[in-house]
Amino acid sequence: MLTNQNVVLNYLSANRAVLNIPGLNVTNYTITSFDTPAITLNPAIAPNPYIDKPYPGETLAYEPIEVEFIVTENLENYLELHKWIRNLGAPEDKIDYRNKELYMLDCSITVYNSHNNPVLRYNFLDAFPTQLGGISFSEEVQETEVRKCSLVLTYERYD
Repeated sequence: MLTNQNVVLNYLSANRAVLNIPGLNVTNYTITSFDTPAITLNPAIAPNPYIDKPYPGETLAYEPIEVEFIVTENLENYLELHKWIRNLGAPEDKIDYRNKELYMLDCSITVYNSHNNPVLRYNFLDAFPTQLGGISFSEEVQETEVRKCSLVLTYERYD
């Protein structure tokens, strides 16, 4: 009789995640989709007369994280992100964004299981927005639909 002691009864659910950005007034963003960002270890190449031999390098590269989040009814979360990215690129008052705490923030994404218990947390260090998507509006929508927006964050690394 064969028995498998590694039987998986529950699988990771991909339908509940929250982005948290401490330092902003609206700190929690309900995420509708995101992909875990790729990490790359760039190889070091040792020259050789016959073949260049690759070795594990010393430089890591992290892919930016793109999330899609639900926009709140009065657009508070969208407007806060809009203000953050605008002040980074074309600040009206540079005093607000001179120190690191106000423009590079540590963020986290928490993934929840089917029972709403946190199972995984990604911590993104020194993150800042590089792209905030637009919001689509239409008079042709028959039912009330939540509006979503995309956000791209670049960061030093994630744990």
